[in-house]
Amino acid sequence: MSTPAWYNQLPIVMLAIRTTPKEDFGCSPTEMVYGATLRIPGEFFETPPAETAADHQSFLLQLRNIVKDLRAPLPTHHGAVRNFEPPALQTAAYVFVRHDAHRTPLQGPYDGPYKVLKRHDKHFVLDMGTRSDSVSKDWLKPAFRNPTQLPDPLIPVQYTPCHHTYASVQ
Repeated sequence: MSTPAWYNQLPIVMLAIRTTPKEDFGCSPTEMVYGATLRIPGEFFETPPAETAADHQSFLLQLRNIVKDLRAPLPTHHGAVRNFEPPALQTAAYVFVRHDAHRTPLQGPYDGPYKVLKRHDKHFVLDMGTRSDSVSKDWLKPAFRNPTQLPDPLIPVQYTPCHHTYASVQ
């Protein structure tokens, strides 16, 4: 090696040593280790053997037959899941409406109860005090009344603060 930087040529020299067949064994060291020959840089750029037009036609015919037999998989319906609907929702006279906005501490997840005015397939029309509103069935939960309570517990009760006077302690 006449170049001053001989170590730059070392990888090519090692590749040549590993791919050269040995007379004693009849194969190269890489064939003994990997069971196949390594492709050296000169073999990467070999031209493939010339193929005839008949080979191209038979390949094209085989490819068309394979593609013809391919079938696309059936589509899956990911959004077809139905929400749970309580059976009592169809007969409930009053319902609660889910409140999905930010809640204050100790505030319940539902508002109401509201009186059901009309039932439709996907929504109910509710009496919401001063107005009637259409609400999706997915947001509703049936309200049950205890028969031993007051006749109509759904009427809002007015809060009256109680004023106590305390005697001063001496």
